[in-house]
Amino acid sequence: MQYLTKRELEVMKILWDAKTSCIVADFLNINPALSRNTVNNVINKLLKKNYIVVADVIQTKTVMARAFRPLISREQYLSQEMNISSVQQKKTQLLSNMTGLLAETSYDSEFVKQLEDLLDEYKKK
Repeated sequence: MQYLTKRELEVMKILWDAKTSCIVADFLNINPALSRNTVNNVINKLLKKNYIVVADVIQTKTVMARAFRPLISREQYLSQEMNISSVQQKKTQLLSNMTGLLAETSYDSEFVKQLEDLLDEYKKK
């Protein structure tokens, strides 16, 4: 799962709060600060990321319009976001710990080589 940009999250929130599928005009009515171009661009990005799907094609007063619905719930997104944040925090903590340990003691070249080998093995995975 990928993080959503501010605009992508705005569009997703509208979809999550909607009782039915939404067409572009719905997004503009709900949030007039959004432009039609922005909504169309964000929808295309969300389609590519598999966050939304075309749920229906409906006839408006003048044109046929695609209606969209989310493929992932707000809860699923927030849960995944928390997991990603947790992994990032663990990485940051590991780097901090390693930096501290390496700075406080002098290590011989054999130990440094063992660390390099360990990292090389990890890269192969």
